[in-house]
Amino acid sequence: MGRCPDDLDALALNWIIAGTDAHAKNYSVLLAAGQARLAPLYDVASALAYDDMYPPRLRSAMRIGGEYRIEAIVRRHWQRFCAANRLNENETLGRMPTLAERLPDCFTQAAKAKPVRALRSRLPGRLVDRIAERVKQCRQAFA
Repeated sequence: MGRCPDDLDALALNWIIAGTDAHAKNYSVLLAAGQARLAPLYDVASALAYDDMYPPRLRSAMRIGGEYRIEAIVRRHWQRFCAANRLNENETLGRMPTLAERLPDCFTQAAKAKPVRALRSRLPGRLVDRIAERVKQCRQAFA
């Protein structure tokens, strides 16, 4: 089994935040000195900030263990994903709680940033609350 690549965090991030637009055209690869690595993420958005979304119908742009529906993806789907991609399951799944735990604070800090506050929008605060709730759901999905 192979090591879990750091780039897998991008897929996990989009699952956690309900990033429904994370399709292949929103990822880039940097090539340098005979190496390839994922470019910094861009065009990352969460559907959770919007009131007109219906969580059970949210679909990931990329399948995880055969499943597209974000709320339906649970531990067994990530296990299938690891097996299909020859990734070390313990290492890969072990990354998820750490990533998930960090997200609520990251979103809170971003929402407090002066340029975001200057927008005078309710969306950042709503997103902070919904990300925190989504993290709880993801923890349950892994239980």
